[in-house]
Order: sequence, then structure tokens, then C-alpha cells
Amino acid sequence: PIHYNNMAPVYLQLGELQRALDMQRLSLAGFTRNGDAVGMGYALVVLGKIHLHLGEPAEALRLHQDALARWTEIGWHGGIAESQLNVGVDQEALGQRANALKAYRSALRSFELEQHPVGQARALMRIAALRLGDGDTDAALEAYESAVALLEGTGYDDAQATRGIGDVHAARGDEEQALAWYARALKAQMESEDRLSQLETEVRIAAVEARRENFAVAAESLDRATGALEVLRFRLVSPDQRASYLAARQAAWDLSIDTRMRMHQNDPGRGHDRAALEISERGRARALLDIVPLARTAGETGIDPHLIARERELRSRISAKEAALRKDRARAALIRDELETLLAEYRGLDAEIMRADPRFAHLLAGEPATTGQIQLQLERGDLLLEYSLGDERSWVWVVTADAVFSAALPGRKEIEDAAARVSDLLPRTRKRELQAQARRAMTRLSDLVLGPVAPHLKNRRLVIVADGALQTIPFAALPDPRAPEEPLLARHEVVSLPSASLIAALRRFERAPAAMSVAVVADPVLSSDDPRVAKAETPSPMSHDLVRSLADFPDAPLERLRYTRKEAAAIAALLPPERRLEVLDFAASRAMATGGALSGYRIVHFAAHGLINERHPELSGLVLSLVDRNGESQDGFLRLLDIYKLRLDADLVVLSACRTALGKDLRREGLVGLARGFMHAGSPRVVASLWDVRDAGTAELMKRFYTGLLKDGLRPAAALRAAQLSLRAEARWSAPVYWGGFVLQGEWR
Repeated sequence: PIHYNNMAPVYLQLGELQRALDMQRLSLAGFTRNGDAVGMGYALVVLGKIHLHLGEPAEALRLHQDALARWTEIGWHGGIAESQLNVGVDQEALGQRANALKAYRSALRSFELEQHPVGQARALMRIAALRLGDGDTDAALEAYESAVALLEGTGYDDAQATRGIGDVHAARGDEEQALAWYARALKAQMESEDRLSQLETEVRIAAVEARRENFAVAAESLDRATGALEVLRFRLVSPDQRASYLAARQAAWDLSIDTRMRMHQNDPGRGHDRAALEISERGRARALLDIVPLARTAGETGIDPHLIARERELRSRISAKEAALRKDRARAALIRDELETLLAEYRGLDAEIMRADPRFAHLLAGEPATTGQIQLQLERGDLLLEYSLGDERSWVWVVTADAVFSAALPGRKEIEDAAARVSDLLPRTRKRELQAQARRAMTRLSDLVLGPVAPHLKNRRLVIVADGALQTIPFAALPDPRAPEEPLLARHEVVSLPSASLIAALRRFERAPAAMSVAVVADPVLSSDDPRVAKAETPSPMSHDLVRSLADFPDAPLERLRYTRKEAAAIAALLPPERRLEVLDFAASRAMATGGALSGYRIVHFAAHGLINERHPELSGLVLSLVDRNGESQDGFLRLLDIYKLRLDADLVVLSACRTALGKDLRREGLVGLARGFMHAGSPRVVASLWDVRDAGTAELMKRFYTGLLKDGLRPAAALRAAQLSLRAEARWSAPVYWGGFVLQGEWR
């Protein structure tokens, strides 16, 4: 374990994060077996640093707090100081700036007591970075200069401190001084082969050059940096860690896009806007793009059965821990910590299984599409709008089968504030007094993001590749900028994509249609006092209209969604019995869903409660039967980590539950949640919801959607639009909350 513990930091410095992760997991396992408390503390510190570099600060914080507790118990002040510093770094990454400053000051005092100048310098550098973020350049410069003085004669690399001084000069607008300090830092980082820090410094240099309007110089440097980051990303096995790794380093992509687009403004017609679009695609939805070939390749994988058995056992332990969390509120904090540990172990095992998959050994990284390849996927009536939100300004590309246009938009904050206002008001438009406010908010957002491209909209199908908070917006409900009294839905079929490149990837792996038509999973049994447990002969009367959500999980009561049964019956009535599968009551279980019963159907429909866990997306899921026929509890949560393992033949998955289109937002990677999970499982398109949907209204929408789909022969996107328009035309359902929440993601053909 000592060997592995020494090697992991070397691989971390070289940017070889997968090797560092593998080494450190072995180190921690070895120290744990040996009962070496000191070694375990060291291993946890390094493992936490690796997870921070992977863009997983919450996991890093958990590991570093564990290390701090161990050092405190042992009473070793040097370890306490190191862990205090690391905890602060993690908290800063999570946006907990006040907590981070407190941790840094504690670390500084601890290092001073230990007479540890290098530790003092590191703590001062973290304090300086916080001060700089607050705009206090004088305090930041003083702290950085103190750090450089402390490091003099220690033999410790002062590149981080000198780069920090460069950051201060850049913030003050002293570009020459900033470049001089960055050059000094870069030289030291190249000599020490600190690859990740070197790339971050190159991005800073490019930012200064772009500010000086030396766009060609900046673009060349950014191309090198993003190219190197791509190479390092692909060496990670886990798609989730690839995603978080890039999400944590989006400054390089944002700056590269902005630089190319400003070059386009200065010199149009040279293809800089197309280059910027391709850069946007390189940084977008890469985890999903990488996994599509695996998800859509049938057959046995030949993975070691012992790994599969370990995975099943670990998933069972996670399920048991979740059940304990729901029942034992007094021990909730301890149980959550244990659950965090299990999830970390699961992610490591999942990466090991993927590495062992023979298909993975032959899989090249999913290559983003070029602008020309994107255009080949568009029909004459299609218009793709791809958004990229930036700090100072944002951009939108307008792509048709034979042309590319672009427009500058306001910065991220203005757009996301407007989007947040819409997201808050739209789900509440059942209340008449809020409808006027919602219309004004939607008009404002439409003016910001659609107004500049209004002349290009015409009556085309709109394919939206959103960014940031725009991913939570149903564009179909926004006012048409050419006719503000009408929503886009009135003239346009609207679909969404996590990336434009995904369509080309999906279409490369087309397969024969499934033999059967529709499988509907609905009306699961959620409690032991349900009349169905007692085998009641007649159903109990309809209850009030419920929200299909478990928003306050784990405290919210689970009530039966009776309209889901009506929803299932309406869908089944459109097909002969031999072409459909109705899975109701006790049969609507997790065991059924994961056991292959849904394979062979072209459409898979879930009508149930939905749960979205933004902190741990893998625990998001659909709530199926929680008790068996005897009223005994069973695991009924179909989690995202289960969905990833499904192999569906479905052309369409419909998630008739709350907020199933949402999830954890990873910058540019998009929303990691249930809709993404079913694409992993092999479905090229998913219909899902953006907010809490009501039981009765959703049942009515779905009845009309399936009528268009199965009876009228409409494609899914057209059928959804027709259903939404018909609901909107009726006074009872006219508010956007009833018809606007569902969106189609993925393939529109």
C-alpha cells in the first residue's frame, strides 16, 4: 500500500487520473486490511485530491473530512492541518466560501504551530484566491507575496503562488505584468511536469491574449489546451467521471468558443463560427456520446461473473441503506455517510466492470460531429439552435441543412436569471393570478434567446441544444417572437438534444424494430394498507388529483396514483391484446423492470412517482411496487444505476412522472438524470417532464399523445405537439402547467 500511496500523486501530477485513482484505491484497501490508521489517513487525503481533480468535490469533501476525523483521533497536528486545508479547497469548489475561509485560517494556524513554511504558504495561497474572488486585489497580492517569501529556500515549487500573482495583475488590467508572472509559473510547471497545472496556466495566458484582441494567439493556445484535456479525459474509464472531469474545466471551452466567435465578428466568412460550434460540440454531452455504441450493441459481454456478483451485492447494500434512511431518522446523518461510502465503492466497481468489458477495449471515443456532419442529419424543414452561455456574452448558432448563422446574446447571469423566473412560475400557472406574471417572464426570456434569431425560425421544426438553466425550459411554451400572443408550439414542432452530435451517433447504430408495440408500467402498490394487499375485489373510489413526485423524499407520504391506471387503460385500448403488455399492481416492480420483461417492445411507458436526486443522480428513480402480495416490504425503486444496466429494444421511452427530464447539471455535459439513463439503456428518444405534473392532467395528455402515435400514425414529436395543442385549446387545460411540461429528447425522425 505504501508503494501505491507514493505512486498515485505522481500520476495525479501527470494528469493520469485513472492510474492515480486505481493506485490509491489499492493503497486504501491495503492500509485498511493492515489496520494502519496513519496509512489510511494518508490514503484518504490523496484519494480526495484525485476526486477533486475529477470534478467531484462532494466526494472529495467526504474523504477529507474522514481523514480529518482520523488525524484528530490520533492527535497528529500535521495531518490535521493538511486535512483542514483540503476540506477548505473542497468547500470552495462547492461554493461554500465562508466555510472554506474558516478552514483555511484554521489550517494556517495549525501549520504555524507546526513551523511548516510550505503548509503556511499553501494556506495563504488559498486565502489569497478567495480574496481575489471577492475583488480585494490588495489583500490577495499581499498573501501571494507572503507565500512566495515563505517558499524561498524550501525547494518547493512556487508556481502556484507566482501564477496567483499573475491572476491579481490580470484582475487589475495590468496585462503585461500578468503575462510575465504566468510565463514564470508555466516554466516551473513544465520543468516539474505538472501537466494539469500547466494546462490551467496556458488557459489563463490565452484569456489575457484574447483581452488584448490577439485572438489568433489565444486560439492556438486554447486548441492545445483543450486537445490535451480531451486526451486526458479519454484515459478515464467511467463515463460519469469523464463528464465531471470536463465539467470542472469548462473555462477552456468557454474561452475557446468566445475567442473564435469574436474572430468571426471581426472577419466573417472565414469559418470561425463553424469552428466555434465544433468546439462547443467537443465539450458537450461527451459521456453520453461515448457510451452510445456500448448501449446499442447487443450480445453477451463476457465480463467476469465475480465482478457482476460483486455489483449485485453492492446494489443490494445500497438499497438496504436507503431503506434504513427512510425508517431511522434519528441516525440519518450516520446512514447518509455510510450510503456515500457505498456509492463511491459502487462507482469504482462500475469503472472496473467497464474496463473488463471486451467491447470497451475496442471502443474509440465518441467523436463529436463536424458542422457538415450535423447539417447532414437535418432535413430541409429542420432548424437547429445550439446555445453556449458565457460570462460576458453568450452565443447561439442557427444551423440548417445548407447554412449556418450565429448571434451574440447577453451573458449567462442575465439569461439564467430570466430562465429561473420562468421555471419558478410556469409550474404554478394553475393559479390565475400567476398566469400574467408567467407570460411576462416567458416573453422576457423569449426576447433574450429567440428574438435575435427570429427571422430564421419561419415554420420549421426546432431542434434545441440548450445550455445551463435553459435546459429546464420548455421552449415550445415560450412566446413566438414573431407572434408573442402564441407559443412556439403553435407553429413549430420542438425537440431537444443534449448535443447535436448525439443524433449522428444514434443513427450509426440503427437496429431492427422490436416485435411488440407497447409495454405500460403503471399503478404500483406503494403501501401495506393498500386494498390490493387484502385482495379487494373492487377498486376503491378515485382520490384527489395528486402530484406524481416524491419531492420531499424520504419524508413525503407515498399515495397511490389512481389516474395512472386510467392512463394505462387508455393506451391499451388502442392496441390488440397480443401487441401490448400491461404491467399493473404488484407486477409493476423493480424486479420485473430489471429482469428483461420490457425487452422486445418498441415503446416502454412508465406512469409512476418520480424521484430526482440532484446530489447523487444515480439514486434518482421511478417508484414501483414497494410491497409484495403479502404486504411485505420490498425494494421498489428503479434507480438510475439500474436503468444504466437495462438493455431495451425501445424506440421510445415515456416517463409519465414528475421532473424526469431534470437531473444534476454538469456544465455542458447537461442534465444527468432519468432521461439520460434511458438513452444509455438504448432508447434513441425519451419523453419526460420538466416539473411536477398532476395525475389527472397527465393522464389526459398521454391519452391524446398515444392516440396520435398509435391511431393517427404520427411520429412521436408530432404526436406530442398535437396532444399539447389540443389540451391548450380547452379552457380546463389551457394553462401551460397542464400541457407545457413534457418534452421530447433525442431522435425526432
